[in-house]
Amino acid sequence: MNAKNNRRPKASVRGVLFLALCLTAPIARGEVDQPGTMPDRFSVRLGGFIVRNANTEVRVDDKNAGIGAVIDVDQALDLNSSADSPRIDMYYRFNPRHRVELGWYPVFRRGDKVLLEDLDIRDELFPAGTRVKSFFDTNTYKLSYSYSFFRQQGVELGVSVGLHITTFHFGVDAKGFGLEESFTVTAPLPIFGVNLKYPLTRKFSVYSSWQIFALQYNNYSGSQTDFLLGLEHQTFEHVGFGAGVNRYVLDLKIENSDFRGTIENSYAGYLAYTIVRF
Repeated sequence: MNAKNNRRPKASVRGVLFLALCLTAPIARGEVDQPGTMPDRFSVRLGGFIVRNANTEVRVDDKNAGIGAVIDVDQALDLNSSADSPRIDMYYRFNPRHRVELGWYPVFRRGDKVLLEDLDIRDELFPAGTRVKSFFDTNTYKLSYSYSFFRQQGVELGVSVGLHITTFHFGVDAKGFGLEESFTVTAPLPIFGVNLKYPLTRKFSVYSSWQIFALQYNNYSGSQTDFLLGLEHQTFEHVGFGAGVNRYVLDLKIENSDFRGTIENSYAGYLAYTIVRF
Protein backbone atom coordinates (compact mmCIF):
# COMPACT_ATOMS: atom_id res chain seq x y z
CA MET A 1 0.00 0.00 0.00
CA ASN A 2 2.80 2.40 0.90
CA ALA A 3 4.74 1.49 -2.25
CA LYS A 4 1.82 2.49 -4.45
CA ASN A 5 1.46 5.83 -2.66
CA ASN A 6 5.17 6.52 -3.14
CA ARG A 7 4.96 5.94 -6.90
CA ARG A 8 1.99 8.25 -7.54
CA PRO A 9 3.73 11.57 -6.81
CA LYS A 10 6.53 10.66 -9.23
CA ALA A 11 4.04 9.95 -11.98
CA SER A 12 2.25 13.22 -11.25
CA VAL A 13 5.51 15.17 -11.43
CA ARG A 14 6.38 13.56 -14.78
CA GLY A 15 2.91 14.46 -16.08
CA VAL A 16 3.24 18.07 -15.01
CA LEU A 17 6.70 18.35 -16.56
CA PHE A 18 5.43 16.84 -19.82
CA LEU A 19 2.47 19.28 -19.90
CA ALA A 20 4.75 22.23 -19.22
CA LEU A 21 7.06 21.11 -22.05
CA CYS A 22 4.13 20.89 -24.46
CA LEU A 23 2.98 24.39 -23.53
CA THR A 24 6.38 26.02 -23.68
CA ALA A 25 7.52 24.37 -26.90
CA PRO A 26 5.36 26.63 -29.12
CA ILE A 27 6.65 29.67 -27.22
CA ALA A 28 10.25 28.62 -27.79
CA ARG A 29 9.54 28.29 -31.52
CA GLY A 30 7.81 31.68 -31.56
CA GLU A 31 4.56 30.25 -32.88
CA VAL A 32 1.36 32.28 -32.87
CA ASP A 33 -2.05 31.91 -34.45
CA GLN A 34 -1.93 32.14 -38.22
CA PRO A 35 -3.96 34.99 -39.75
CA GLY A 36 -7.18 34.16 -41.52
CA THR A 37 -8.73 31.95 -38.85
CA MET A 38 -10.57 34.81 -37.10
CA PRO A 39 -10.27 38.61 -37.41
CA ASP A 40 -8.42 39.88 -34.37
CA ARG A 41 -6.30 42.93 -35.21
CA PHE A 42 -8.89 45.39 -33.92
CA SER A 43 -11.59 44.56 -31.37
CA VAL A 44 -14.22 46.71 -29.64
CA ARG A 45 -16.78 45.68 -27.02
CA LEU A 46 -19.70 48.09 -26.78
CA GLY A 47 -22.53 47.52 -24.33
CA GLY A 48 -23.91 48.05 -20.86
CA PHE A 49 -22.43 47.74 -17.38
CA ILE A 50 -24.99 46.81 -14.69
CA VAL A 51 -23.53 47.65 -11.27
CA ARG A 52 -24.78 45.89 -8.15
CA ASN A 53 -23.76 45.94 -4.45
CA ALA A 54 -21.85 49.22 -4.69
CA ASN A 55 -20.33 50.40 -1.41
CA THR A 56 -18.45 53.64 -0.71
CA GLU A 57 -16.76 55.26 2.29
CA VAL A 58 -15.16 58.70 2.17
CA ARG A 59 -13.00 60.53 4.71
CA VAL A 60 -12.15 64.16 4.03
CA ASP A 61 -9.27 65.41 6.19
CA ASP A 62 -8.76 69.04 7.13
CA LYS A 63 -5.18 70.05 6.32
CA ASN A 64 -4.90 72.01 9.56
CA ALA A 65 -7.11 69.99 11.94
CA GLY A 66 -5.86 66.51 10.93
CA ILE A 67 -7.96 63.36 10.48
CA GLY A 68 -11.58 63.87 9.49
CA ALA A 69 -14.66 61.75 10.09
CA VAL A 70 -15.41 58.70 7.97
CA ILE A 71 -18.64 58.99 5.98
CA ASP A 72 -20.36 55.77 4.96
CA VAL A 73 -22.16 57.45 2.09
CA ASP A 74 -24.41 54.45 1.48
CA GLN A 75 -25.94 54.63 4.95
CA ALA A 76 -25.55 58.32 5.77
CA LEU A 77 -26.85 59.58 2.42
CA ASP A 78 -28.82 56.57 1.16
CA LEU A 79 -26.94 56.35 -2.15
CA ASN A 80 -28.33 53.75 -4.52
CA SER A 81 -26.27 50.55 -4.59
CA SER A 82 -27.26 49.78 -8.21
CA ALA A 83 -26.59 51.70 -11.41
CA ASP A 84 -26.66 51.09 -15.17
CA SER A 85 -24.09 52.68 -17.45
CA PRO A 86 -22.48 52.33 -20.89
CA ARG A 87 -19.12 50.64 -21.26
CA ILE A 88 -16.50 50.52 -24.02
CA ASP A 89 -13.43 48.25 -24.14
CA MET A 90 -11.19 47.96 -27.17
CA TYR A 91 -7.73 46.99 -28.31
CA TYR A 92 -5.51 47.31 -31.36
CA ARG A 93 -3.00 44.56 -32.07
CA PHE A 94 -0.04 46.07 -33.92
CA ASN A 95 1.70 42.69 -34.20
CA PRO A 96 0.73 39.14 -33.18
CA ARG A 97 2.06 39.45 -29.61
CA HIS A 98 1.66 43.15 -28.82
CA ARG A 99 -1.47 45.25 -28.42
CA VAL A 100 -2.72 48.51 -26.91
CA GLU A 101 -5.92 48.43 -24.84
CA LEU A 102 -8.37 51.24 -24.09
CA GLY A 103 -11.51 51.33 -21.97
CA TRP A 104 -14.03 53.69 -20.41
CA TYR A 105 -17.06 53.37 -18.16
CA PRO A 106 -18.88 55.69 -15.74
CA VAL A 107 -20.79 54.81 -12.56
CA PHE A 108 -23.34 57.40 -11.39
CA ARG A 109 -24.91 57.01 -7.95
CA ARG A 110 -27.62 59.23 -6.42
CA GLY A 111 -29.13 59.70 -2.96
CA ASP A 112 -32.05 61.60 -1.41
CA LYS A 113 -32.51 61.43 2.36
CA VAL A 114 -33.51 63.29 5.52
CA LEU A 115 -30.42 63.14 7.74
CA LEU A 116 -30.77 61.15 10.95
CA GLU A 117 -27.72 62.81 12.53
CA ASP A 118 -25.42 65.76 11.93
CA LEU A 119 -23.10 65.47 8.96
CA ASP A 120 -19.86 67.47 8.82
CA ILE A 121 -18.06 67.75 5.46
CA ARG A 122 -15.08 70.09 5.19
CA ASP A 123 -16.35 72.18 8.10
CA GLU A 124 -19.79 72.47 6.47
CA LEU A 125 -22.37 71.22 8.97
CA PHE A 126 -25.56 69.58 7.68
CA PRO A 127 -27.79 69.27 10.79
CA ALA A 128 -29.99 66.29 11.54
CA GLY A 129 -33.46 66.63 10.02
CA THR A 130 -32.13 68.32 6.85
CA ARG A 131 -33.26 66.88 3.54
CA VAL A 132 -30.19 66.46 1.32
CA LYS A 133 -29.55 65.25 -2.19
CA SER A 134 -26.19 63.67 -2.91
CA PHE A 135 -24.19 62.05 -5.67
CA PHE A 136 -21.02 60.00 -6.03
CA ASP A 137 -19.90 59.71 -9.67
CA THR A 138 -16.88 57.92 -11.05
CA ASN A 139 -15.44 57.89 -14.55
CA THR A 140 -12.81 55.23 -15.18
CA TYR A 141 -10.44 55.35 -18.16
CA LYS A 142 -8.09 52.47 -18.91
CA LEU A 143 -4.93 52.62 -20.99
CA SER A 144 -2.54 49.69 -21.09
CA TYR A 145 -0.05 47.74 -23.14
CA SER A 146 -0.37 43.95 -23.31
CA TYR A 147 2.20 41.36 -24.30
CA SER A 148 1.05 37.81 -25.15
CA PHE A 149 3.83 35.38 -24.30
CA PHE A 150 1.62 32.42 -25.26
CA ARG A 151 -0.70 32.52 -28.26
CA GLN A 152 -1.48 29.21 -29.94
CA GLN A 153 -4.63 27.63 -31.45
CA GLY A 154 -6.95 30.26 -29.97
CA VAL A 155 -5.40 30.16 -26.48
CA GLU A 156 -3.81 33.45 -25.41
CA LEU A 157 -2.02 34.22 -22.16
CA GLY A 158 -0.38 37.56 -21.53
CA VAL A 159 0.53 40.35 -19.13
CA SER A 160 -0.28 44.05 -19.22
CA VAL A 161 0.93 47.31 -17.68
CA GLY A 162 -0.73 50.69 -17.81
CA LEU A 163 -2.89 53.26 -16.04
CA HIS A 164 -6.37 53.39 -14.56
CA ILE A 165 -7.36 57.05 -14.52
CA THR A 166 -10.37 57.45 -12.24
CA THR A 167 -12.25 60.69 -11.58
CA PHE A 168 -14.35 60.90 -8.40
CA HIS A 169 -17.03 63.57 -8.09
CA PHE A 170 -18.86 63.72 -4.75
CA GLY A 171 -21.42 66.28 -3.58
CA VAL A 172 -24.12 66.99 -0.98
CA ASP A 173 -26.78 69.64 -1.49
CA ALA A 174 -29.45 71.02 0.86
CA LYS A 175 -30.87 73.90 -1.14
CA GLY A 176 -33.60 74.74 1.34
CA PHE A 177 -30.92 75.57 3.92
CA GLY A 178 -28.39 77.11 1.54
CA LEU A 179 -25.90 74.34 2.28
CA GLU A 180 -23.73 72.73 -0.38
CA GLU A 181 -20.41 70.89 -0.45
CA SER A 182 -18.59 68.94 -3.17
CA PHE A 183 -15.16 67.88 -4.40
CA THR A 184 -13.60 66.35 -7.52
CA VAL A 185 -10.49 64.17 -7.49
CA THR A 186 -8.63 62.55 -10.38
CA ALA A 187 -6.34 59.63 -9.57
CA PRO A 188 -3.97 58.17 -12.21
CA LEU A 189 -3.16 54.73 -10.83
CA PRO A 190 -0.57 52.34 -12.31
CA ILE A 191 -1.74 48.77 -12.79
CA PHE A 192 -0.31 45.36 -13.60
CA GLY A 193 -2.50 42.68 -15.13
CA VAL A 194 -2.77 39.10 -16.35
CA ASN A 195 -5.02 38.20 -19.32
CA LEU A 196 -6.28 34.82 -20.48
CA LYS A 197 -8.47 33.75 -23.40
CA TYR A 198 -9.48 30.15 -24.01
CA PRO A 199 -11.70 28.74 -26.80
CA LEU A 200 -14.42 26.33 -25.68
CA THR A 201 -15.68 25.63 -29.21
CA ARG A 202 -15.12 27.19 -32.61
CA LYS A 203 -17.63 29.94 -31.73
CA PHE A 204 -17.51 30.15 -27.93
CA SER A 205 -14.57 31.41 -25.90
CA VAL A 206 -14.02 32.39 -22.28
CA TYR A 207 -11.71 35.19 -21.19
CA SER A 208 -10.56 36.78 -17.96
CA SER A 209 -8.37 39.62 -16.78
CA TRP A 210 -7.02 40.45 -13.33
CA GLN A 211 -5.51 43.88 -12.76
CA ILE A 212 -3.98 45.01 -9.47
CA PHE A 213 -1.91 47.68 -7.84
CA ALA A 214 -0.67 48.00 -4.28
CA LEU A 215 1.93 50.73 -3.89
CA GLN A 216 2.65 54.37 -3.26
CA TYR A 217 2.61 56.52 -6.38
CA ASN A 218 3.26 60.27 -6.08
CA ASN A 219 0.43 61.58 -3.84
CA TYR A 220 -1.55 58.32 -3.94
CA SER A 221 -1.21 55.13 -1.94
CA GLY A 222 -3.38 52.08 -1.37
CA SER A 223 -4.57 49.08 -3.34
CA GLN A 224 -6.88 48.24 -6.22
CA THR A 225 -8.21 44.99 -7.68
CA ASP A 226 -10.17 44.74 -10.93
CA PHE A 227 -11.26 41.21 -11.94
CA LEU A 228 -13.28 40.43 -15.08
CA LEU A 229 -14.60 37.10 -16.37
CA GLY A 230 -16.61 36.78 -19.58
CA LEU A 231 -18.05 34.46 -22.20
CA GLU A 232 -18.20 35.40 -25.91
CA HIS A 233 -19.86 33.97 -28.99
CA GLN A 234 -18.45 34.90 -32.41
CA THR A 235 -21.86 34.76 -34.12
CA PHE A 236 -20.75 36.22 -37.45
CA GLU A 237 -17.39 36.73 -39.12
CA HIS A 238 -16.88 40.20 -37.67
CA VAL A 239 -19.65 40.52 -35.06
CA GLY A 240 -20.31 38.58 -31.87
CA PHE A 241 -21.97 38.89 -28.47
CA GLY A 242 -20.79 38.47 -24.92
CA ALA A 243 -21.61 38.68 -21.23
CA GLY A 244 -19.48 38.81 -18.12
CA VAL A 245 -19.00 39.76 -14.49
CA ASN A 246 -16.70 42.42 -13.06
CA ARG A 247 -15.54 42.86 -9.44
CA TYR A 248 -13.77 46.08 -8.44
CA VAL A 249 -12.26 47.07 -5.08
CA LEU A 250 -10.36 50.29 -4.33
CA ASP A 251 -8.78 51.56 -1.10
CA LEU A 252 -7.07 54.87 -1.87
CA LYS A 253 -5.35 57.54 0.20
CA ILE A 254 -4.87 60.92 -1.49
CA GLU A 255 -2.83 63.94 -0.40
CA ASN A 256 -2.72 66.84 -2.86
CA SER A 257 -3.86 70.45 -3.21
CA ASP A 258 -7.46 69.48 -4.11
CA PHE A 259 -8.17 66.66 -1.68
CA ARG A 260 -6.70 65.10 1.44
CA GLY A 261 -8.30 61.93 2.78
CA THR A 262 -9.30 58.42 1.78
CA ILE A 263 -11.79 56.83 -0.60
CA GLU A 264 -12.91 53.21 -0.30
CA ASN A 265 -15.05 52.11 -3.21
CA SER A 266 -16.19 48.65 -4.33
CA TYR A 267 -18.85 47.06 -6.51
CA ALA A 268 -19.75 43.99 -8.52
CA GLY A 269 -21.34 44.29 -11.94
CA TYR A 270 -22.58 42.45 -15.00
CA LEU A 271 -21.68 43.15 -18.63
CA ALA A 272 -23.72 42.56 -21.78
CA TYR A 273 -22.25 43.74 -25.07
CA THR A 274 -21.72 43.42 -28.78
CA ILE A 275 -18.20 42.74 -29.97
CA VAL A 276 -16.83 43.78 -33.37
CA ARG A 277 -13.54 42.42 -34.73
CA PHE A 278 -11.51 43.17 -37.85
